[in-house]
Amino acid sequence: MKKKSHARVVTSLLLSVLFATPLFGQAEITPVQVHHWWQQLGIRGPEGTAAALNFVQHPELMLDYFDERLQPLILEKEKFDRLLRQLASDDEATWGSAFTEFEYLDPRLYQDIDSIMESVPRNPARKRMAAILSNYSLEGFKKQEDSQDSLFQGRLRLRQSRGTGDYNLVSEGGARSTAWVVDGNLNGWHRKPIGKRVGRAIMLLGLQNSPRSVEILQRMAQGKKEIGVTVSAEKKLANLDRPDRAKFDVNKCWEALSDHGDQTIATAIQMVQHPDASTGLLAEKLKAVSLSEMEFETLLADLSSPVNETWQEAYQEFRFLDPRIFADLESLLERVPENPARIRMIGILSHWDVGVFSKAETHIDLEADITFTKHDKGYYLVTDGQRTWSAHDDLSQPLVLNAYMMPEWKRIAQAVTILEFIGTPEAIKVIEKVAAGSERAAPTVFAQKALARTKGK
Repeated sequence: MKKKSHARVVTSLLLSVLFATPLFGQAEITPVQVHHWWQQLGIRGPEGTAAALNFVQHPELMLDYFDERLQPLILEKEKFDRLLRQLASDDEATWGSAFTEFEYLDPRLYQDIDSIMESVPRNPARKRMAAILSNYSLEGFKKQEDSQDSLFQGRLRLRQSRGTGDYNLVSEGGARSTAWVVDGNLNGWHRKPIGKRVGRAIMLLGLQNSPRSVEILQRMAQGKKEIGVTVSAEKKLANLDRPDRAKFDVNKCWEALSDHGDQTIATAIQMVQHPDASTGLLAEKLKAVSLSEMEFETLLADLSSPVNETWQEAYQEFRFLDPRIFADLESLLERVPENPARIRMIGILSHWDVGVFSKAETHIDLEADITFTKHDKGYYLVTDGQRTWSAHDDLSQPLVLNAYMMPEWKRIAQAVTILEFIGTPEAIKVIEKVAAGSERAAPTVFAQKALARTKGK
């Protein structure tokens, strides 16, 4: 048997300590909790980071769960035919189980998309298969079916786009007629909800680098070679001997937290295992998101400046200390009735980066009547007569932390998550600092909830 390299032995020992250190004590974990971690694992945000850290905190539980869940992406005729029969069943438990299995072992693993749709000529199997090919989860499909204008009420047919080779599913004759793009192959499997979770699980297994985690990776590497997670498992196996895998550089951590993907999770795991250095860094970087009357007026005056450097600095500061934490959207617009401050404020409210806005400003008609109309879902539709976009008023909601629009706030939430898992008195003091900000800001609300959880531990 091939001997492990010295670097791999050292790395394995370090990471076994990393994955075995309890973060919040030894409270018994329920299957419901573990399933929740799994559901959250694929999210690009603090929820995904927390799920990964929870799995890392319980390495044997993680391995048991992943060993059961992760199977190589191979679908053979016998299983495909069985799932297809079950998908047509009138029994909800039976067809629901088949739907869930097809979410993971996608039917495109076995057959081309044209043949798949030909194999389900009638409902209910046809609409269920259409939902699977459209990357719906079982829960999402059920919600869609229950809606009055469900996509799957009409006659469903598959159409190949001319020239591009893409496919569209077309629904005709129902409450609404519409079409949407579906993958003709499985290049997008990793973007499915289950694909995102499996990809994260492979990343955690690669970091752990134990004999059992390697065994699961080897199994996953036997899947269909064109699929991203199969390739990812192969790469993790190939990189197990890298000597720099366990190195920690606290000075690089803050920038790494802006990735919100696998790099953020890998960084979060390392930071939790280096609590003193990490807490010191985050104490320096984090501040409460709040905006006083004086600060608001100063930034507003600078935003009106004809000097590019001055107004752009104010614009950038408003991107962090968002003016909506000081006043509601409509009140803000009343306070800036004239351009160029008004159009710059609209850019901020629309979450445009200063670089993008600077280029766009030269093409904006400053005489155009830009109007805001409140949508029944709580956000505003903004139009200049030619284009329409959205702007949110309530920035206290978690949605803000999972969207592209507030990248700095999202990084704060990632940092608070790390501090919560560190859990020392010094770490909690930093969370308290963030929690003292404006309650109109999502990072404040997020930090307050983190504090409440730490008191319950």
